[in-house]
Formats: sequence, structure tokens, C-alpha cells
Amino acid sequence: NYETIVNSYRGKVDQGQLRSDAATINGFNGVRLSGKLSEQVPNGTIVLFKVRDKTLSVTTETSEYLPDINNIFLENLRFNP
Repeated sequence: NYETIVNSYRGKVDQGQLRSDAATINGFNGVRLSGKLSEQVPNGTIVLFKVRDKTLSVTTETSEYLPDINNIFLENLRFNP
């Protein structure tokens, strides 16, 4: 579930490998995690939202596409929980 997924990144946030910020899209709150998502993804971003009993995630594995994620995808994302 959402809480389990968010908590799975807690250690990396505490170690300073990830930055955690609040994210609000379409009036729904979530969390944005940026930084070292894994050994293979040293500079990625994942945005997580709770949708009913599921978790919606939007991920980029490089900062190169972060402007597109922020300004195109997340700005236009709409969902009905």
C-alpha cells in the first residue's frame, strides 16, 4: 500500500540520499522523492499518490526529463480517486 511504499524510501531520506517534498496534484496530496532511487538510478525522481487502495507513481530515472515531468505530465495529470 501507499504507506509501505513511502516508508520503503525512509532510510534513504534519513541518510540524505533522497530529498522528500510534499506534492499536490489535482488537489490530492502525495510525496516527491528526488535523488538516488537505487544504485542504477543515481539521480531520479518518483512522485507517489494514494489512489483508493493503490499507489500511483510517476518516475523519471534522470533529471534530464524532470522539466517535462513537472511542466507537462504532472501539470496535466487528472484522476478520480
